Amino acid sequence: MTRRCLLLSCLVASTPGAEDGSGVLEIFEPLASALSTGDVEGFLKPFDRRMPNLALLRDNVSALMARFEITSSIEVSRADSAKVELDWYLELRSKEAAGVSERRRQTITATVEKNRIRSIAPLEFFAPTANWK
Repeated sequence: MTRRCLLLSCLVASTPGAEDGSGVLEIFEPLASALSTGDVEGFLKPFDRRMPNLALLRDNVSALMARFEITSSIEVSRADSAKVELDWYLELRSKEAAGVSERRRQTITATVEKNRIRSIAPLEFFAPTANWK
């Protein structure tokens, strides 16, 4: 398990309001890890295949991984029934221009049902361009 995953485990376990921290961790920890390792299919695995805009999410994540080396961390802000709020942080280092990096931090909202992510927003957070805000 990488250091990022260990950090994520600690953050989720200690977050007040996360009713089932282990369940949330099992769903979202692989997303942070997949972004960091460049695994598009690993990132998409927990998403419901019928989710609206899944193709756009796939395109955004694929392009983001192609353009950047990514460090990703997630802190669960709130989890109740099917709604999850995540404090998501990305550090992006350009694969083309040495030393060029970008940092992103955003509250991401997701709906989870039966261990499948039914929705996630905003999708623009995962876009490869700087116009994600």
